[in-house]
Amino acid sequence: MKTRLVMLALTALAWAQAPTRLEGKVWAVESSAVYVTDSTGNAVKAPRNSTFLRDGQPVAADELKTREPIVVIYPADDFEILAGPYPPNDKHIYFHRTIRRGPNSLDQDYRDGVWVDR
Repeated sequence: MKTRLVMLALTALAWAQAPTRLEGKVWAVESSAVYVTDSTGNAVKAPRNSTFLRDGQPVAADELKTREPIVVIYPADDFEILAGPYPPNDKHIYFHRTIRRGPNSLDQDYRDGVWVDR
């Protein structure tokens, strides 16, 4: 258990070194988050404490308009474990987890005492 926590902390630290960016169009502005459509057309959640850039200039979340192009820079400490760790099963012989930071998801298996990216 202690090893898993250390590996999670190292993963979070590695992700915190570079900001995660998302370019897209505003889909909805809500009280808890802003949703942005990415290049594939999927709506991606961005916390309101993200940095929103319109034409390269920072703009408050409340000033965003639907369908306008923006760039989202996620906070360095924004990540969540979506799933896992799952115990081994028929599909996965290793412990598995999925972590999301901004628009990016990372799938990992726990092998030989270390979390390994898929």
